[in-house]
Amino acid sequence: LQTIVDRSVYGPAIDVKYFPNTPTSPLFWSGSPYANGSGMAWSVHFDDGYAYYGGSRGNSFLVRLVRGGQSLGLLDTARPSTDYVDQGAGMVMHKPTGLIWQRCAVGQVWSGSTCSGTASTFTWDAAKLLTSNLAGQPDWRLPTEEELLSLVDYGTPMPSINSNLFPNTSSSYFWSGSPSAYNSSYAWYVYFGYGYANYSFSRSGNGLVRLVRGGQCFGSLVLSASKTGTGQIASSLSTGLDSSIACDTVAGASGYFAGDVVTLKATPAANLIAWGGACSGSATTCTVTMDAAKTVTATFKDTPLVSGLPSALTFATQNIASTSAAQTITLTNSGTAALNITSLSASGDFAVSNNCGAGIGAGGFCTLNVTFKPTASGTRTAALTLTTDAPGSPHTISLSGSGQGAVTSLSATSMIFSSQNQGTTSTAQTITLTNTGGAVLNIGSIAVTGDFAKTTTCATTLVTAANCTISVTFTPSSVGSLSGSVVITSDSASSPDTIALSGLGLAVPVLSLGSTTLSFPETGVSSSSAVQTVKLTNTGAAALSLASITASGDFAIMHNCGAGLGAAGFCNLSVTFTPTQTGNRVGTLTITSNAPGSPHTLTLFGSTPAPSSISLDVLQGWNLLGNGQDQPISVAMLLGDALRVTSVWKWDVAKTGWQFYAPSMDTVALQSYVTSKGYGVLTTINPGEGFWVNAAKPFTVAQPSGTAITGSDFSGGKPYALKLGWNLVAVGAALTPSAFNVGLSALPPTVGVVSNNITTLWAWDNPLSKWYFYAPNLEGQGGSVLFDYTYTKGYLDFTTTGKTLGNGVGFWVNKP
Repeated sequence: LQTIVDRSVYGPAIDVKYFPNTPTSPLFWSGSPYANGSGMAWSVHFDDGYAYYGGSRGNSFLVRLVRGGQSLGLLDTARPSTDYVDQGAGMVMHKPTGLIWQRCAVGQVWSGSTCSGTASTFTWDAAKLLTSNLAGQPDWRLPTEEELLSLVDYGTPMPSINSNLFPNTSSSYFWSGSPSAYNSSYAWYVYFGYGYANYSFSRSGNGLVRLVRGGQCFGSLVLSASKTGTGQIASSLSTGLDSSIACDTVAGASGYFAGDVVTLKATPAANLIAWGGACSGSATTCTVTMDAAKTVTATFKDTPLVSGLPSALTFATQNIASTSAAQTITLTNSGTAALNITSLSASGDFAVSNNCGAGIGAGGFCTLNVTFKPTASGTRTAALTLTTDAPGSPHTISLSGSGQGAVTSLSATSMIFSSQNQGTTSTAQTITLTNTGGAVLNIGSIAVTGDFAKTTTCATTLVTAANCTISVTFTPSSVGSLSGSVVITSDSASSPDTIALSGLGLAVPVLSLGSTTLSFPETGVSSSSAVQTVKLTNTGAAALSLASITASGDFAIMHNCGAGLGAAGFCNLSVTFTPTQTGNRVGTLTITSNAPGSPHTLTLFGSTPAPSSISLDVLQGWNLLGNGQDQPISVAMLLGDALRVTSVWKWDVAKTGWQFYAPSMDTVALQSYVTSKGYGVLTTINPGEGFWVNAAKPFTVAQPSGTAITGSDFSGGKPYALKLGWNLVAVGAALTPSAFNVGLSALPPTVGVVSNNITTLWAWDNPLSKWYFYAPNLEGQGGSVLFDYTYTKGYLDFTTTGKTLGNGVGFWVNKP
């Protein structure tokens, strides 16, 4: 649908000759669903041409039908890797358009596999002036809006681009070079978070940039070059497209293209007699303008010519006094006369052998075998020198390598010991130390720390290729995870070498319960429930002594545990529920023993059928809920099932901090955790308070009913009056954000005026993992200001979705 947008005009942004009377509103539907929200789809606004993803599928928009078109390429919504050709050096060609793109945004650096660093931002005017010399090409530029849209992958949000080809692309705004016809202060951009196109970005704003060059081209011309005598012809494209990146290829392959100007250079220049064909004269270079197939010849003198020699040879790290494998060089006489060799030698820690003799004939070759034998550690450099009667003599090759002294190699760098009873010694574990270097290893010390001891076969020296062993035992002096290390100091470059040691000390019984909570189904008053069983296990290494096992409240317990359990022993606790009155009933199962953490508790829940209640639906994941009734909620009673609830959070506005509850934690563990984090223990959700629930799976609970709380209850002097700053609240009536805001005022609202009793209001949508947003100051500006801001930020709009505040909905309010 965007291919018929004409961004050079507006109202409508389309060619009115071929699409007469095109409405400027509402939007036109496309057939493309929105990848990041199943309830929305893509549409185009032909008033000014922007593409938008936020239209609810339930909206009624306009439609223009189409048929035919390409099966692949630009009309696809995806941008698969098969649409691109890697050009190396941080560039990639998009085959459907022929455009060459820089894989990194301006400011990032291509490392060979990814884009590192932080992308730079620019105003639009500064972005228009940007260029680059990447790969030696001076014609990099800012893309048009249509070119930039060819990179959008509509099937992949955040970012909407092929991240394999364009790694670490920011989900942000990228400038195009297209100005806005609607407003001269704006320019077009693409937001790569979701892939939409828009112009509502001031040119003075800061946007990211990705540069482009080239495009499609057709046809090729062949340039043939031949020579006689001793010399070479080199060609380079002095103007036109780069032969390694865009349409052109190297001479003699697919050819050059019309308009290309090719420079030919004869080397050595002293051997050139004359050019022929499309070139003439005896100058070192000549140029050919390609307007048809061309032929060029060059005539050189007959002389020897040395070729095939590299400028440098680098050898891998080599042990001292050992000889490396040979690196072979082929020396070729590419000239037309015999080559005479005066001398051939290598200096320093390098040696050369050859089968060249005193010289080689025209067109002949011989081999040079170079080896490296370091006499000391560190970097070693030298040169190979060849003296001949060819031009450029003497010919030199730089030689380099590194000598390696003693090197420590450990068979492992850590030892993990099994759980060990306190005061007893484990079986030894052994690690082998080997000297893999080229010199004797001098060992200064082998030391051990922590609850560990060592024995070793290692002396003060270790010759090359020899090894010795280090054996370690573990004797825990305390309980829990213990650590230590073996530290080896030597004259190796890696010194000190460390072996990490760890183990677990056991010396006491460990009491383990199969659950931290037990919930009974609704049971009538004075009736007894079915028995529920909890398994009690001693997972420690010492005997567990049981002083008492009791149950409080309307619960009773029987067990077969006796006076205690041996290591790994277990028994069953049988609990029944007999309610003495109606309502929710809570009790505690308490076990007093000699195990750490005693007494251990298990929370017991039960209830009798309630006359009336309010259903509260909880979805899997994060839920922002609220108590909109004038009755408090017991957190443990309503949300104490550890199989369904992971954690519950409530904002304490007075202390500007969190209150926390986790049903999987007993009383001691919960208090310890919240103290360490600086939280408070959450026990009650008071009327008018919102709260977060992180649920492991969906479920429904019955909330106590009462009188619904309204927005006016939060005004000044009322029971739930808002505090300055952030408040997490709830109401019991189905209110719009505007109604809640107005309800905070003690005075009736003025017609046509939106009271700014709050700064912002936010509600959470669990299925979409997005925020609903409302701000009375934006609403008061009228028009679509609030809606435009909401969709630009990626938030959800209360009005268009029909979202309201009400029972079970918690929401944040920022009071000024």
